[in-house]
Amino acid sequence: MAALAGLVAHGGVAGAVVELVLVVGLLAVFLAVYLRERRANGEDDPG
Repeated sequence: MAALAGLVAHGGVAGAVVELVLVVGLLAVFLAVYLRERRANGEDDPG
């Protein structure tokens, strides 16, 4: 993880691309968990 932090801290276009990929990946994980929980809660409701 320290190597990744060093790459991001280096700056430049490569650093911006890595940061963008990390943010998009993190948002994808949050969205997947949100949708899974939403679907699971919907199945518990009767009718």
